[in-house]
Amino acid sequence: MDTVLGLAMTPTTVGWVMADGRADHCPTLSGDEVGVTLGDAGLDAVSLAASATAVAARVRTVLAGRGDRLHGVGVTWSDDAAVGAALLLESLADAGFENVVSVRFSRAAASLTTGIAPAGGQTAVCVIEPGSATLVQFDGPDDGYPIVTGCPIGRTDDVVEWLADAFGSGGRRPGVLTVAGSGRGMDRLARRLESKLSLPVFVQAGAQQALARGAALALAPHAELTSPRSAGRTGRAVGAGRSMSLPYAGALTMLTAGAVMFVASVSAAVTLQLSPSRDLPEQRPPEHATVARVAVPAAPPPGAAAGPPPAAPAPPTELAEEPVEFGALWDGPDLLPEPPAPPPRGGASLLERFRERIPRLPGR
Repeated sequence: MDTVLGLAMTPTTVGWVMADGRADHCPTLSGDEVGVTLGDAGLDAVSLAASATAVAARVRTVLAGRGDRLHGVGVTWSDDAAVGAALLLESLADAGFENVVSVRFSRAAASLTTGIAPAGGQTAVCVIEPGSATLVQFDGPDDGYPIVTGCPIGRTDDVVEWLADAFGSGGRRPGVLTVAGSGRGMDRLARRLESKLSLPVFVQAGAQQALARGAALALAPHAELTSPRSAGRTGRAVGAGRSMSLPYAGALTMLTAGAVMFVASVSAAVTLQLSPSRDLPEQRPPEHATVARVAVPAAPPPGAAAGPPPAAPAPPTELAEEPVEFGALWDGPDLLPEPPAPPPRGGASLLERFRERIPRLPGR
């Protein structure tokens, strides 16, 4: 028997259901709801994920003791428990669970309408939790894109007024309404809704357990994808050689591809760093430095015939020059200016006039 486990999470409750994945209509084998224990800091995602992981571990241990096999785990959650659900998916994968699959909340809620929805008619599911309510509206049994809305609530009257506004004023009015909740007074609430909305209302006790069954039913049709255990391997440990779900396989593939690209990038960078650059000249040791030498033409071999001697350079052209007459070495130049003419002798010179003006001393 291939058993599937469904888990439904809210910030305060974890619902779980075991169903037979190979039997028709996947009958429920066992199920319950577990309240999350308050920690010192109140409710947190870590405590929620730890509680759900402990439930899954106990179920796997019980099945292994009976020789049964846990085919997979379907997990669904409300919007307020998204962080805890992410931690739960990671924790289940690390613990070696097979086929861990996340199930949309609307798909899990659609299972609550099985057997009560009119053929081809619109249906709606209202999941009531402490402090909030979620409405899922379907156009038909095969509607893959239902409308999901939420509303905070404080009392039962808030649910009645909110649904009356949602279905009235030109809104989508379903033919059947299913109300799922774990609180008290659900039957009384159903009668009030029938009177207010004028449509049939069905009550599903144990909202989280019902959603957990929806998650298990979403996984059950794929039970035949895993091959049965071969003979001689009945004692193998649960989780050894596990096959992962498509979301985890895709994530692992992307991680592997990223690692390969990173290694290739590092290898290319190291290769470029260690290889000589083509743009820079290659450095050589000084002792191997190339010395430029003047190429001297080799002498012709003895047997080779000597070529004709080079032609003599042509004599320079002589230009006709006019004869130049050179005078004697002591001949003065003709272009020197003539000396000035001596002063006339007729007048007294300046020295004589100066002497005449100096008085003579006695005795001279």
